Amino acid sequence: RWMVPTVWKVTNDEKLSHVEELQKMVPLWPNIRIPCTYMYGKKDGIVPPVNVEFAKKMLVNAPLHITAFPDENHFIPWTQQDSITRVILSYLKR
Repeated sequence: RWMVPTVWKVTNDEKLSHVEELQKMVPLWPNIRIPCTYMYGKKDGIVPPVNVEFAKKMLVNAPLHITAFPDENHFIPWTQQDSITRVILSYLKR
């Protein structure tokens, strides 16, 4: 571990506890009542795009807007920065 950059160690630690933490959250999803936006790249090899189906199933009490970027991968915060910024600003204006 001493040879691995700190950012990779943190990411790995997060990934190791990810499943357990997500399972703890399952009963809480119906409590979400605010509008939500799910933006994803269809070519994401890190977070499977099928996760959007889970969000659709779980966000039963919240309006959900989904934006799929067909040619994008996991790095949409950088490649689609303008799109993401517009969505964030639209929520701030409400």
